[in-house]
Amino acid sequence: MCFEKDKTCNPDECKFAKGHFDRVNDAIYELITKEDNVSRETIEKYAKKHEVCPFEFSLDLSIWADGIICDYNYVFDPQAKLKRFFFEEKNKYIYLIDEAHNLVDRAREMFSAELFKRDILDMKRLFKDIEPKISKILDRINREFLKLKKLCKDKDYHIQKEEVEDIYYPLKKFIKLADNWLIENGDKKEHADLLDLYFKIVSFLRVSEDYSEKFVTYIERKDKDILVKLFCLDPSYLLSNTLNSGLSAILFSATLSPMEYFKDILGGSKDDNMMKLESPFDRENLKVVIEDKISTKYRNRKYSYEKLADKIYQASKYKKGNYMAFFPSYKYMQDVYEVFIERYSNIATIIQFGGMKEEEREEFLNKFIDKPKETLVSFAVMGGIFSEGIDLKGERLTGAIVVGVGLPKICLERNIIRDYFNEKNGLGYEYAYMYPGMNKVLQAAGRVIRTENDKGIVCLIDERFSYKSYKDIFPPHLR
Repeated sequence: MCFEKDKTCNPDECKFAKGHFDRVNDAIYELITKEDNVSRETIEKYAKKHEVCPFEFSLDLSIWADGIICDYNYVFDPQAKLKRFFFEEKNKYIYLIDEAHNLVDRAREMFSAELFKRDILDMKRLFKDIEPKISKILDRINREFLKLKKLCKDKDYHIQKEEVEDIYYPLKKFIKLADNWLIENGDKKEHADLLDLYFKIVSFLRVSEDYSEKFVTYIERKDKDILVKLFCLDPSYLLSNTLNSGLSAILFSATLSPMEYFKDILGGSKDDNMMKLESPFDRENLKVVIEDKISTKYRNRKYSYEKLADKIYQASKYKKGNYMAFFPSYKYMQDVYEVFIERYSNIATIIQFGGMKEEEREEFLNKFIDKPKETLVSFAVMGGIFSEGIDLKGERLTGAIVVGVGLPKICLERNIIRDYFNEKNGLGYEYAYMYPGMNKVLQAAGRVIRTENDKGIVCLIDERFSYKSYKDIFPPHLR
């Protein structure tokens, strides 16, 4: 929302910050007496007219609103939550949590924090001649990192349930010293670099205050660097703390399956109500096909490229239309795409690529025209920008071909989650890999039918889709 993105956020450089508090009351009064819907455009219009900071203005306006639409972090993130709404022990708000399936990983991210040794060392060197006291305390923190590195021994990582408390004291001392320097040296070119590290360390210390048996600390060697992370494995308790502060909370999504998993991990209790609504769409409008003779397991992928290219073609050849083929990774997608365009060069194709800008996303989606004269096959990534939250209504999307069961990539963090839940409830693999993966599958499949008049096909390709454990997760309209 900033009007002066190239300037530092302080009254000496920004005309919207200078005198903001002298003018903001008039801005608030005029807007709330003339407008009902406080959109971004409305806020910017009045902020420019009264020369006030649009972001601070939006926060002040939120007090006067009956409903606020915002990102999760403004409610749950300890660093970003709108504290003005949480100062009472019991507030008067109702929380409506949309796309609640996304809150699991977002919550882990919000309640975790990490620091890299290289950031500490670089700042120590930068401040050696500028402010020796800051450089000295950073050297102390760096030595703590070296001690932690030794815990890895001959492995690339070390995991422990206990906190790394020895590092907290020098981190707190750094905050105190950096505080004073940042206040007095806003014009120095090193200000932005120190401020960035300052916020990272503040975040780390803030997360440490919530540390419990639902966390682990892990140290990892990473590209000649050392990472220390306070990792929240089970965000349920911290989520419930926030949700219980209001009158009630309603969490909803088209893909909360299995419900018991989401109820547990999102902080629900046994007394909380659950409701499943039937799909409002005619089952006859959706054809679901399972191809369970192809393995897309990682070790078997190189043997599947030609088979997948053929299956994608077969799924799209009976009716002219637009189709999306979803893959578990960019690499897998690219490999199959190259085989497909070589074999079926007569079919128009487009492919998603990493880091697409907003205009590039729009250009991609604009290819999906209603009632197309020629078939289009698009290649996209499961769990990516085109597998959630897009509405291609009518005949803009005829079918989705979903390749694989969407398992997250095997990595240290997922394995830590798996081990934690194996110990807690014996469902480690399900909580860490299976349920998050199938959520991506269901989201991708959900792109096809968006209105009561839509018709289309969903083709699920993987041998595991015929396993009972996977079939049990499917909502009734996909069975």
